[in-house]
Amino acid sequence: MSAGIVTLIILLGISLSAIYLGNILFLAMIRQINRKRPEEDLFLYPELGYTQSRKILREYRRLYPGGKLPTYMWASFAASLIAMVLVVICVCLAA
Repeated sequence: MSAGIVTLIILLGISLSAIYLGNILFLAMIRQINRKRPEEDLFLYPELGYTQSRKILREYRRLYPGGKLPTYMWASFAASLIAMVLVVICVCLAA
């Protein structure tokens, strides 16, 4: 295997791991919010969309003003995006 292929595999693994981590952190935010909400007003996992995600982020910031989960989640998604851009660059350079 050449060094370029190994680099692509590593970058792809980093990207997928960062996406997974970001989603785990988002689900952790939902879990923390649902602990403080009444039973009839919980956020449901299958109903996630753009507007629902924004509500979850707003609610998390309201309930946990010093919480770091959103920061870590966005950093994880940014790392994933950077790794994917590097994958594209490596593929373009190899061609």
